Amino acid sequence: MPQPSVASSDFYTNHRFQIELQGISEALFDECSGLSTEIETMPVIEGGQNGYVLQLPVRVKQASAIVLRRGLATPELWQWFAAVSGGTVSRRNFSIVLFGREPKPAVRWDFVGGLPVKWSGPEFKAGDAAVAFETLELIHNGFKRVS
Repeated sequence: MPQPSVASSDFYTNHRFQIELQGISEALFDECSGLSTEIETMPVIEGGQNGYVLQLPVRVKQASAIVLRRGLATPELWQWFAAVSGGTVSRRNFSIVLFGREPKPAVRWDFVGGLPVKWSGPEFKAGDAAVAFETLELIHNGFKRVS
């Protein structure tokens, strides 16, 4: 019977992560989503081949935006968003770092040219005791995974 590899037996939990934003010291978030990319394909119909349609890779689709969510942040994130919304385009590299069982990075995704494009403030309800969350959406010019 084959022995499982170290990689297949080493699972990571999704709650041990951090965001590293270039030039912003405060980057602790409760949630991070949008870590995805996709390769577009082009169907090619071959004459005489009726069993399938050949799919050829074309290009990488524009990567989706990264959505970061947390309790109310320090002014640095808002100032970056406000500067960009005021016309001062300031792209920053950033990383999502996942930690394993040890307190050291296990997997890292490095993003190039991040830019805040959407900020959502907390929702307020007088009869609710939920945490007030801010959401920041970042577009980017691609990423790579570093193990």
